[in-house]
Amino acid sequence: MRNNWKEDPEYIVNVTRQLIGQSALEHIIKENKETCDPCVVRSYVLAVVMNKVRKMNESTLGRICSYASSDGAHGGYHTRGTPRPKFINRTGLTKVLKPVMGYMLTHVGVGEYLEQGTLAVIVCVVVDIILQDKWQAEWDGREMTEDEEKSSRVRGV
Repeated sequence: MRNNWKEDPEYIVNVTRQLIGQSALEHIIKENKETCDPCVVRSYVLAVVMNKVRKMNESTLGRICSYASSDGAHGGYHTRGTPRPKFINRTGLTKVLKPVMGYMLTHVGVGEYLEQGTLAVIVCVVVDIILQDKWQAEWDGREMTEDEEKSSRVRGV
């Protein structure tokens, strides 16, 4: 199974930072540090990157979309001894798309779904940039117990 968060996690973080730009990213972080609502962050990111996203080719859009997950690549509990990633992705598409899913499914034109998916992935990464210190601090507390690990192996998780 492909997992670009395991294979090349720096790519999506670097692309996100590059697309948004340092000063815009600093502004987004400053404005959203307290509440960090993914839907609000989405409006900031949309304003900054959508024109750039529309100019991307399908290959680039697809590569960015390959980082999509429903609840974040590192969203659940992890087994004991799992090394802490340099960048933890705990924000998934469900946090970003839920309020706009109806619009996205009914009002987006043919060929625009990759663009909307790309935008959503970038928003997830921005939210994770804002909350990275919190995610890093919580990492050890999200380890499975020995019984949970055994149970997950039995279920094939």
